[in-house]
Amino acid sequence: MKIASLSIKNFRTFDDNGVSMTLRDLTAFIGENSTGKSNVLEALDLFFNYSKAKIFKGCFHHDDVQRTISIEITFKDLSDTEKKKFRIHLDEKSELTITQLINLKLEDGQKFADLNEPDYEFEESKHGTKWQAKAEWLNLDAKPPTKTNIKNWWKTDLIENGLNFKELFEIPDAVPSPELYQENLEEFWDKNFENIEKEKVPGDEKVLGWKNKLKGNLPKFFYVPAVRDVADDIKVLKTNPFGAIIDWLTKNISDELRREIVDKTCMLAADAFKIIDRDEDGSSKLGYLNDKLNENLGVNLGCKLEIKFGSPSFNEIVLPAPKVYANDGYFSEIEAKGQCLQRLCIFSLLKTYNELKRKTEDFLGNIIVGLEEPEIYLHPPVKRSLYKSLRQLS
Repeated sequence: MKIASLSIKNFRTFDDNGVSMTLRDLTAFIGENSTGKSNVLEALDLFFNYSKAKIFKGCFHHDDVQRTISIEITFKDLSDTEKKKFRIHLDEKSELTITQLINLKLEDGQKFADLNEPDYEFEESKHGTKWQAKAEWLNLDAKPPTKTNIKNWWKTDLIENGLNFKELFEIPDAVPSPELYQENLEEFWDKNFENIEKEKVPGDEKVLGWKNKLKGNLPKFFYVPAVRDVADDIKVLKTNPFGAIIDWLTKNISDELRREIVDKTCMLAADAFKIIDRDEDGSSKLGYLNDKLNENLGVNLGCKLEIKFGSPSFNEIVLPAPKVYANDGYFSEIEAKGQCLQRLCIFSLLKTYNELKRKTEDFLGNIIVGLEEPEIYLHPPVKRSLYKSLRQLS
């Protein structure tokens, strides 16, 4: 799945007329300052990685929060798996169009004039078109129909353009379960799409069902702005490339080995603590502190305070605080290096993440990188190397 075209309206410098463009595997935006190049990348980031923290008054054209921000993306080159998953949302060219709308939220009866700027709250939704069968029993949704609906439909002939839907079931007279009904309905749509009487309905707010399901089936987008501290990218988080890389390192460790390492470490820590805890007279330092804590409460509450140390986790033992280092004649953490090296490190992490996903998973999706001012901080030979790398990656 790749981006075929993009349309943006009422976002920052783009007004009601908006801007529309087609994108290729490698697309460069070139222009003078303040023409909206960065705004295009920020719009893409907003579409793929929306959060309320990214929306404020200045995101709306001329600060007019009564307008609706619209970011529409059409995707092309869907894989067979993606075509099957989005089957009822594709157009005649097997392309998928998703429109993101962002509005100022108003409660029932509430007027814009009643709001002060600190009270502004915004809501986001993503919409797609949907093929809807004219026969209710033939409608294909993300979730199976209810048992009651299936029971009522089963009392009638389920025939579409001479095709008998009930013939897909081993026992046509028995009312099927919702799961089996859904499974055969998907097969019926796959085989007979052209023969189903249907209409295209715009504004479907539940593409693939839940919001997170749609997001999980779209390409991953990583935005690298012109000014960015590498420290944000080398935190070990489930949601970032570095976290995924570190997670892969530990995936083949069995639960048995994890328990064995933790148990041995806990025993070693306990033995060491016995030595650390011994005071000059042989008594327990920790015992003394716990006694004093309770004595100094000054009142009997029927409750005791106690200092205890937790057990070390596996990651703390085997992979304590992984960091990226660089040796350019002086070995130090990457954050201590210049912006050029930090920027190249971010891009290297993204490329490594991309290659790791394809090596370790049946990964059919795409990764999109929005790189603002790719030439910034870079010496000319390094710029040429980066451009070559971008072409190879695309």
